[in-house]
Amino acid sequence: MKRLTEKQRAFAREYLVDLNASQAALRAGYAQASAGRTGCKLLQDPRITELVQEEMRARATRTNINADSVLLELSRLAFSKTTDVINVKKRANGVVYLSVRDTEMLSPEIQACISEIAETSQGFRIKFHDKNRALELLGKHLGLFPTHVELSGPGGGPVELAGHLTDEQLDEIIQHADSTPSEG
Repeated sequence: MKRLTEKQRAFAREYLVDLNASQAALRAGYAQASAGRTGCKLLQDPRITELVQEEMRARATRTNINADSVLLELSRLAFSKTTDVINVKKRANGVVYLSVRDTEMLSPEIQACISEIAETSQGFRIKFHDKNRALELLGKHLGLFPTHVELSGPGGGPVELAGHLTDEQLDEIIQHADSTPSEG
């Protein structure tokens, strides 16, 4: 098998920076006018994809970052609670008392959930990382939010589209798609 050129190797290294084939082609020295096409073509070369995968595995080993650690961190953000940091009590006289736990007393996992602590004219503002985004990413990982729907005909076979579909046939296909659980 033919060896990669230095320019192709440079593309693979640059692709690992941001996983953007067009930008990697530009940074590796390919022409700007065709960077998108060139990047796409280079990613179809099995030698380059193997080199990229090899480098990604090596980086994951070096940094000890893998899918499990990413999912663990996302789950911490997604399921973090403000009550881990803030204590709200209502006194007998009806006055609400708010206290903030000393950050040194918080676990590193809870500390990582806080994106900002700022002093304002009214006290302190504590912001957590975006729980909704973390939940969305976890949901996508678990296949909870399908991005496409597959239709099948009788017995799971193909949908036959000989000629044109009647409105009733189209409604039946749509109804079947809406009532069939998606497999992630």
